[in-house]
Amino acid sequence: MSFHVRAECATDPACGCPPRERELREYIRWGVVVLDKPPDCTSRRAADAVRRALGAAKVGHGGTLDPAVTGVLPVLLDRATPVAAVLLGCDKEYEGTLRLHGEVTDTGLAAAVARLCGVIVQTPPRRSRVKRVPRERAVHVFEVTRRSGRQAEFRVRCQGGTYVRKLIHDLGQGLGCGAHMARLRRTHAGRFSLEQAVPREAVEEAARRALQGDEAVLRGLVHPADEVICRVLPRLTVDDGAVEAVCSGAPLAVPGVCGLDEFEAGERIAMTTLKGELIGMGEARMDFGDVLAARHGIVATPRRILMERGIYPAWGGGHVSAS
Repeated sequence: MSFHVRAECATDPACGCPPRERELREYIRWGVVVLDKPPDCTSRRAADAVRRALGAAKVGHGGTLDPAVTGVLPVLLDRATPVAAVLLGCDKEYEGTLRLHGEVTDTGLAAAVARLCGVIVQTPPRRSRVKRVPRERAVHVFEVTRRSGRQAEFRVRCQGGTYVRKLIHDLGQGLGCGAHMARLRRTHAGRFSLEQAVPREAVEEAARRALQGDEAVLRGLVHPADEVICRVLPRLTVDDGAVEAVCSGAPLAVPGVCGLDEFEAGERIAMTTLKGELIGMGEARMDFGDVLAARHGIVATPRRILMERGIYPAWGGGHVSAS
């Protein structure tokens, strides 16, 4: 994703703070921990363990995993919890093992798997917490990577909200013999991978070391939500003089834009300060190319503000608009 500079802007060092330089308590309040969820544990219990270890008041996570399923679970702390809604829709990737209930040829299995790639219709299982109505989900990759008799290893990359257990059930139904999922591990959630995921014990140990004065390990383990959201959504960088008005819910006009990623009108975007602080999420009202060429007009409308008011002064200067 290319970043374009619209205007050379300077930021006042007396206002705000780069995310990586926040005091530790505030750093954690805006933090995301990529947990390697263990088996035999709900996503909620796993997230609560991180919350207790880091002394957070509340917690959220970026996509539920069944108790038996392991792997990447982004855990969001305190001020970062609203970002969970963005992470839920990110693509997920899994590797696992399925068990066929009857004899199937390699050719027949490959053909059945191929039929489940692309846009499919799923009805959530009965034990899910969402409304049980048919819904479309995109399966980008579904492939068998190894097979031994009725047991097969597979890999799936799919849209967030896809039920892999149901996908395997539907595979069995299509084959006419039945199938069930024997093992599943999430290897990616959006831009996060298993290489970045850590066990609960590592979080607890990092918290103990921070209490003893060594913050480095904990700071390396906790990711600022500001950076996380900008890896998922296109970024719009706001001039210091427009930040306070945007925090108040005012739409952002062209003069208040310092730089931007490429996006289209109607797309959801991340609005940040020049220091990289997340102001909140908004909706683009212009294509990025039109923003670069324009001298006036509304660029974005705030939809979810996360930054507190009063961090930047209300300088004004034509950076926002009431219309």
